[in-house]
Amino acid sequence: RCKFPSWVSSPGHWNTLDQRRSYSTRHRNTTLRIADSDGREETRVQCSEVKGPLPAIPGSSPSDNMQIVGHYTVGCQSGFVCMVFYKRDLHVIEVQSGTFTRRYEEACNKSNFDRFRTPFVTLVTATPELKSCPHTGRFAVTGIHRHIMEERSTETASSIASRAGANEEEEENKITEIYKCPIETVALASACTGRDTMELRSECDMRKILSAYQCHAGWVENGTGYVITTPVSNSVTGGRRYCFIYTSPGGAGTGSTGSSYVVRFSTSADTCSRTVIPGSTGVLAFNITHQGQCVETSSGNYLTTTSTLAMFFCILLHVLLHPRYVCISR
Repeated sequence: RCKFPSWVSSPGHWNTLDQRRSYSTRHRNTTLRIADSDGREETRVQCSEVKGPLPAIPGSSPSDNMQIVGHYTVGCQSGFVCMVFYKRDLHVIEVQSGTFTRRYEEACNKSNFDRFRTPFVTLVTATPELKSCPHTGRFAVTGIHRHIMEERSTETASSIASRAGANEEEEENKITEIYKCPIETVALASACTGRDTMELRSECDMRKILSAYQCHAGWVENGTGYVITTPVSNSVTGGRRYCFIYTSPGGAGTGSTGSSYVVRFSTSADTCSRTVIPGSTGVLAFNITHQGQCVETSSGNYLTTTSTLAMFFCILLHVLLHPRYVCISR
């Protein structure tokens, strides 16, 4: 009997990054129910045929995938649809769905499903595992596309509140404030306070502004990196998540190519969009230049610290052994 992959049914329930839609398997993993955030059923897909995995895309992370033909029902309408499920992590999957057709044999034809053009829907469980963030170290922000914030500033407070909870609205306000700060005051620390945390920070107008994100699953596709993140302010409530999309010299995931290198970052708020251009488009868009490791001590600081410790132990010995021991400072 046709069934959806076990790694789709194991968690049982999935949500889009913006929490607006949910996907859940029913009837012993033979039916997929897609509903909006209010729980109203929109689409039901019954597994009709498992066609098997698709070939891996060159320059991409190894990933389980499965192509399926499903019989869909939307209200009074029904037909067939070609779907491909991609396993990115135990708690992160992606889905591509072709156009609906009345004929079963045409569902996965290129006219109805093109894997290189069909959009992805990124899905996460309620409790994705924390993973190491990419590109460890300290970075200077060398480019911010402020036009993005100008577009978002046209939204009214009520429109923002209607699509975001209190924590999400607070996070968006932080990002807006950071974008307004002089670029030389903005910096990024990745995997410094914790291997699973990225911090975008700035100091301006006598204020310290911090926007922190926890990292989850990540993968590489066609040389572009994708990592699922959760704003720390939302980590408890399980609110909106973001997809960080990035490229770097030598390709995503290659790490540093020298003492200083540039990474282009963008974020997407609803799915890991393949149309986002890292560093140019997206909810956030900025370029960062690597400045060094998380904790670096200059030779001068090292000597100062060493001298201070030597003096401390010298005084301690003097107190304990006086008058038999005399400290001589050089």
